[in-house]
Amino acid sequence: MKHTLFFAVIMALILVTGASAQDLEKAKQEGRLVFYTSWGLSDADYVIKAFEKKYPFLKIELARSTSEKTLNRLLTEHRAQSFLGDVVAISGIQSGILKAKGVLDRHQSSESIRVASNHLRHELQHQIGSGCRES
Repeated sequence: MKHTLFFAVIMALILVTGASAQDLEKAKQEGRLVFYTSWGLSDADYVIKAFEKKYPFLKIELARSTSEKTLNRLLTEHRAQSFLGDVVAISGIQSGILKAKGVLDRHQSSESIRVASNHLRHELQHQIGSGCRES
C-alpha cells in the first residue's frame, strides 16, 4: 500500500509540475489534455483540479475506466498509430505490459526526481534511526 501511495503521489506531481515549455505551447494550441486513468474518481479529480489550477488555460478531459479496459484502449491506439490520450495513469501491472510492448514514452520531470530523492533520503534516515544495519 505504501508503494502504491508513493507512486500515486509521484504521478500527481508529474502531472502538476512536469510539463515542458514545448508541451505547454502545444497544449495551449489544443486547449485540452486527455487523461486516461484507472484511478478512482476522487484520486483522478484531485489531480485534475491541481493541474487545472496551475494551468487554467487547459481543460482536462477524463477518460476513466477499469485497468483492463484502459490497457486495451492504449494497445488498440498503439496498433492503429492513433493516440488520443495525452497522460496515462494506470496500475503497475498494466504499465509493465505497455512498457514491454513499447507503447510508453519516457518522461521524467525534474520535480519527480527531487521528490524521489527526498523519499529515498527519508527512508534511509528512518532505517538508520531505527537501528537497521547491514550484515
